Amino acid sequence: MGKGINFRHTLTTAFQCYCCHRDYQCNKNDRVDKKERQRHEAEFNTTGKHPICFNCEKNTGDMFEKDEGIIFPPGLLLKGTSQENLDYILKIYGKCKIHHNPSKNQYCKCSLFDLNNLDDCKICTIECCKQRKKELLDEEGSGPFEFGRYRFLLGSSNETVDKINNIILENYEKQKAIINNNDTYYNVVSDRRKWPTTFVSSPQNLEKITYDEEKLRKKNIKRRWWPIVFYFYGLNGSGKSGLVTELFGDELYNKSKKQRTNWWDGYDGQEIVFLDEFYTKISWDDVVNILNNTTEGVEHKGKGFRQPFIPKYIFMTARKSPQESYNFGNRSNNEDSCQRDWGQFERRLDYIIEFSGKWNDDITKRTTQMKFHKGDEMKFRNFDWDVKLHICEDVIEKTIEKCKKINNGQGIYTVINNEVYWKKEISDFKKQYLLEYPKVKPLFKYKQKFNNRIDKIELSSKRKGDNLVPEIIKKNKN
Repeated sequence: MGKGINFRHTLTTAFQCYCCHRDYQCNKNDRVDKKERQRHEAEFNTTGKHPICFNCEKNTGDMFEKDEGIIFPPGLLLKGTSQENLDYILKIYGKCKIHHNPSKNQYCKCSLFDLNNLDDCKICTIECCKQRKKELLDEEGSGPFEFGRYRFLLGSSNETVDKINNIILENYEKQKAIINNNDTYYNVVSDRRKWPTTFVSSPQNLEKITYDEEKLRKKNIKRRWWPIVFYFYGLNGSGKSGLVTELFGDELYNKSKKQRTNWWDGYDGQEIVFLDEFYTKISWDDVVNILNNTTEGVEHKGKGFRQPFIPKYIFMTARKSPQESYNFGNRSNNEDSCQRDWGQFERRLDYIIEFSGKWNDDITKRTTQMKFHKGDEMKFRNFDWDVKLHICEDVIEKTIEKCKKINNGQGIYTVINNEVYWKKEISDFKKQYLLEYPKVKPLFKYKQKFNNRIDKIELSSKRKGDNLVPEIIKKNKN
């Protein structure tokens, strides 16, 4: 049975029993004998426990003839047979029904209201009362109409029932710990080990808690690096945009032209950002902010918080060279209040690459060429794009640990002269593609070639019993 609802009796407020809860019989009854009322009042004043309803007390013996008359806390699976559960519930009389039989001079010393004296009883079996020590009952009494905690009924040794009861107990302990530790909602949200099962008891609860968890996680993110910025420029059709989308089309964030400056809808922490014809999408003020090493937030339309802007690589394309992109040196009044400083912009660009000629899918007709005005060409073609991390007050190990949380463990970390660098893991077939660019075949053909080679290695390795192949496959088949 579960905890009932408070209601007014003739003399005192008590917890509503099952019978009353069903039939609402516990109303003021002036016909109850005066001495009977006094007896109940004295019992309450002495024990501090609520007496059974006057009307229901007469019917107690018939209340639990059927299983549906035995009500337990929601979600608790009962162990034992129906009759065993019924016998225990009928300890309403304060004694074990099975072994308390005065007519046979059998007197049970166990008490439903005090489980501390179970060892005193010489006639109750271990299956009957002594095992009740394992149950967690309310400290103020565990009569059939008052339960402050879940109780576990003994009977079956079914492992599934044991596991479910343990989950219920663990959930109760988590709730109790939250109260005792004065934990705030966001303290609990940030640590999944503290989550009670009620946090995920419904799709609505799960959606809210995961949303708040992600919101809090992003709020605490701090960018610890300068992103590597690639500036590609040249006439339309020269292949500058196609190179970026061919290499990273399935994993980059491409800001829409329609969004202009304010909204970055769809950005969710992608490490590669593509700003095609960037001057049509962001203002000079935004360029200064997103290319620095601070955790600048970007806005999503309709969202209540700013998304941390944490890319490692930023690709910018334009028809004009960097010097011409924002008309550097032009001091005339315009809509941008910030002075357009070419030096400030140029320092933020790691690679300046000019694209000329015309891209054509037919290699024999393709005239695309690349000219490097800034940045090392071989480092570019070999994907040696090392992002330098800022250690600040943290030691190297802590810096790497924090960045791994932001990067979900992805990437390669190297330490050179007490400096920490991060680099994206790139598949070998992409490296080969960039080495041969622009005289290249479609990227998928490079992937097929490498996969076929790995399949041959795998077949040969299986014959030899070599276990190193899965790691090779994982590296090259992405």
